[in-house]
Amino acid sequence: MYSLRETPWVLREKVEMDYYANMSAFREEGQEQKAIEIARNMKVARFPSDQIMTLTGLSLQEIEEL
Repeated sequence: MYSLRETPWVLREKVEMDYYANMSAFREEGQEQKAIEIARNMKVARFPSDQIMTLTGLSLQEIEEL
């Protein structure tokens, strides 16, 4: 974790790096959830699996599991 002996600017840099790493992970997770939601809607609308794969970036296995 963080040491109290570190200088304030080093601590600030570490906190910022952690923040941006977490935000990136949340953004990626949100994008994947959106792709899954779109794929579900496309399956309901009877789109072919190959089109769903192309438009969402999901694999055939992921689509079949929906």
